[in-house]
Amino acid sequence: MVPQPTPPIASPLPAIADATPGPSMPSTLPLISEHLDRPTIGSLVSDAKHIAIDILRHLGGEEFDHLAQMMVSGALGPGDDVWDPNPDEVLESNRVMLMALFETRDQLTRIFKDLISLHHLAKVHEQVLPAVESLLHEVNWAEAESTKEL
Repeated sequence: MVPQPTPPIASPLPAIADATPGPSMPSTLPLISEHLDRPTIGSLVSDAKHIAIDILRHLGGEEFDHLAQMMVSGALGPGDDVWDPNPDEVLESNRVMLMALFETRDQLTRIFKDLISLHHLAKVHEQVLPAVESLLHEVNWAEAESTKEL
């Protein structure tokens, strides 16, 4: 009779103080009954719209302008002011950056196509090289035999 392995004995898990509900962690989550149903796309879009509106309301106005001025003031000289760029300048700048991006993407695409071609060529060489070496060895052997006969 073959001895059977003994089943593992389950040891109790150690107690973790922070994992138990206490003053820092409520025993039940608030307002969970409203969120048990799966959200619909319409409710998600509506929630996202309300959140975006709240963010824009929070960022708009004098506070945002003052915050932006404070953030940029280190890069500006004294007395300089932050000005709104001309839309034509922004469009031209964006066009130049996008053209550079697309040209770089095209160059990388060509480079990767070349790398793929080189990889395939290396694989073909790897498969053909033993046959070529064998043929070269046979030709050398045949030449050596023909010179012995002469």
